Amino acid sequence: MSHTELPLPSVASTPFNKRNADIILRSSDLVDFLVYKVILALVSPVFEDMFEIPQPPSSAAAQDIHPESGLPIIFLTEHSATLDRLLRLCYPAENPVLSSVADVGEVLGAAQKYQMNAVAAQLSKLLLGFSEVATYATYAVACKYGLEDAARAAAVAYWRRNKGGKLKRNREQITYAPEMDSITAGALFRLLRFRFEATQEGEFEFYPAARPATAVVPSPPLTSHPFDKPSSKSDLLVQSSDGVHFHVIGLLLALSSPVFAELIFQTPLPPPVLV
Repeated sequence: MSHTELPLPSVASTPFNKRNADIILRSSDLVDFLVYKVILALVSPVFEDMFEIPQPPSSAAAQDIHPESGLPIIFLTEHSATLDRLLRLCYPAENPVLSSVADVGEVLGAAQKYQMNAVAAQLSKLLLGFSEVATYATYAVACKYGLEDAARAAAVAYWRRNKGGKLKRNREQITYAPEMDSITAGALFRLLRFRFEATQEGEFEFYPAARPATAVVPSPPLTSHPFDKPSSKSDLLVQSSDGVHFHVIGLLLALSSPVFAELIFQTPLPPPVLV
């Protein structure tokens, strides 16, 4: 009986293929980046904290250690193209070519995820350069990642090309950009309102006007009987979104719901993935 063999990981190009590296980052498409902990720790507190947590050798699963080099492997969710560009911005090497808003957005998302603030700042400035040539994509990416300067630059570029507002309503229609799928209706509404109603550039609002302060949320109510106290049969504690605890019998939940059954009797976890 034939079976499909799993693809083997490949090694990234230089400078991420050095044999004296001390850790491996594996991308979602199975490309291994051989890197140095000290560089990652300097640019990312996420990686710094990760490296400081002691890991006993006996706790490492076989799939977490490279069989030839013996280096630990960290599984990441980013594609190798994104990871390559991100790491080149961290290393003392030539900067990668980012020729589109999509390229910038992918790397920017990873930089913010790993709290690489210096890299994110560099990418934010690069995004500004697309505000005239890729206005809608730039606006969308800027809104997605909370970059007010880039969002404002794109909105102003759109407004300038359509001065006159209501009198020139049909002058330029917004064309679809895939990046716009990631923004909220509110962000699009603020762009359109600025386009049709603003009389000067300074009227653009990146966020909606501040709302009145809300009252202090009271403590969550106590759970009612029979879920308020642990019993000889209850073996599971369920917490609701508002912080209420329910003492329940896990088997009853599992028998009543396949979703709970999967949560309670879940299979062994897969290799660790940073999300």
